[in-house]
Amino acid sequence: MKKILFYLLFCSSCITLIHAQDSTQINFNTPREYSIANISFEDADNVNHQVLKLVTGLTDGDKITIPGEKISEAIQNLWRQGLF
Repeated sequence: MKKILFYLLFCSSCITLIHAQDSTQINFNTPREYSIANISFEDADNVNHQVLKLVTGLTDGDKITIPGEKISEAIQNLWRQGLF
C-alpha cells in the first residue's frame, strides 16, 4: 500500500510541476516532451533531498516524455534504496 501511495504522490507531484509549465492538459495517449523545472521532495525530512535527487537519476532541466520510462525508472531507483 505504501508503494502505491508513494508512486501516486510522486507522479502527481511531477504532473503538477509539468502542468504548471504548460497550460494544456496532459494527454497520456499522446506522448509529449517536457523539461523538468525543479525536483523537490515533501515529507521526506529524514533523508537528504540532494541524495534522493541523485538516486532518481533525474536533474533539473532534463527532458522527459510523458508517458515515458524516465519517471518509472526514477521511482524504481528510489524503491531499491529501501527508504520508503
